[in-house]
Amino acid sequence: SKLHIHITKRIPVGAGLGGGSSDGAATLRALNQVFGLASMDELLCIAEKIGSDLPFCLLGGYYLCQGRGEKLTKIEKPFYGDFVVAIGNERVSTPKAYKDLDVKYNNFANRSDDACLSGRKTIENPISTNAFDLPFYNIFEEVTTLDEIDLIKEIMRKNGAEQTLMSGSGPSVFGVFNNTADAHNASLALENSGFTAFACHSVYPEVNI
Repeated sequence: SKLHIHITKRIPVGAGLGGGSSDGAATLRALNQVFGLASMDELLCIAEKIGSDLPFCLLGGYYLCQGRGEKLTKIEKPFYGDFVVAIGNERVSTPKAYKDLDVKYNNFANRSDDACLSGRKTIENPISTNAFDLPFYNIFEEVTTLDEIDLIKEIMRKNGAEQTLMSGSGPSVFGVFNNTADAHNASLALENSGFTAFACHSVYPEVNI
């Protein structure tokens, strides 16, 4: 059988938002619905070979990701929050960002797992279910340095963001807010400054809210 697949991309290429991975995961799901040949475990094996982020996108929900991102541990206490995602106008090469990190840290030859273990403990046993109580850190911020990122963060903080962090290798940034009104106002301020911005709320398919 032959299929013609047309994908209308809503998430920009090179935005650090996993658009390509989510498209790939959605395509795998669609193919399996058409042909019905694979179990979820088999789909996950296929997904891992295509890209390290695909297994997470295939499952959906709230997971601790380890290894290259393909080792997933389900976290049973989802957090809830209002978010704003803003997309910078510049684009970042993900392979280059990884290469820059390898150069900076000598291919992580002296890597310590202490920080990872500490972060895992906090994520698996959160103080509360609010996103702004979690530790926020993105190592790519050390090598992806764009003025737009700093400006987006500044606008978010001025409009009530509790936390701001670059998404993936950039240039997109997300902010965590205490309430929907602040998130909406921040989104408008970002759009007025020339950025694409979305106010949103965390949802989980398996949880009725």
